[in-house]
Amino acid sequence: MRLDFHRLLPIASFLLLTAPYAATAQEPEPVAGWMAALGLMQFELDGTGLAPMVALRGGTPLSSVLLLEGSMAAARPEQTTGTSSVLIPEAQLQLSLPFTSVSPYMGLGAGAIVDFKNTDSGGTQLDLTISGAVGLRVWIGDRFGLGFEFRGRGIGADFERNTGEYIVGGNLRR
Repeated sequence: MRLDFHRLLPIASFLLLTAPYAATAQEPEPVAGWMAALGLMQFELDGTGLAPMVALRGGTPLSSVLLLEGSMAAARPEQTTGTSSVLIPEAQLQLSLPFTSVSPYMGLGAGAIVDFKNTDSGGTQLDLTISGAVGLRVWIGDRFGLGFEFRGRGIGADFERNTGEYIVGGNLRR
C-alpha cells in the first residue's frame, strides 16, 4: 500500500492552524507591586497572645513564576515583660502560579525581628527569623487587588519563639 503525502497535507495544515500557541505565549506578564496590610499576629515570644499588626510589602518579578518580596511588619504584643514594639524586616522568594486575575503563592524567606523592650525587661533584642507563607492575590481591574496571607515565622537559631500572621491587604500593581 502506497501512502500519498499530498493527501495528508490539508489535514496537517488544518491541525497546525488550529493548534493552540505555546503556553508561554498565554502566560500573563509578571506582576510587580505593593501591598499595605492589616491583620493579627499570633505570637509566642515572652508570653503568648494576639496583637494587631500592619505590614508593607513590595515585590518584583524574577521570572514568570518567581517573585522577590521585601517586607516590613510592625506590631505591639503584650508580653509577660510588658508591651513592646516589634519590627520585622524580611526578604522572601515566592513561587506564584501565573493566572490572570487570581494568583496563589507560597514563599520562603529570612529576616530579623527587632523587639524594642524597656531596659527593665532586657532592652532591645535582635534575632534572625525564617518564614514560610501561603497566600492569594485577587486582582480587581488592571492595577488594584486584594491580598490574603498566612505567614509563619521561627525566631532564633532554635525556633524557640515564633509568630504567625493573618493579614488582609490592598495590592497595587506598578
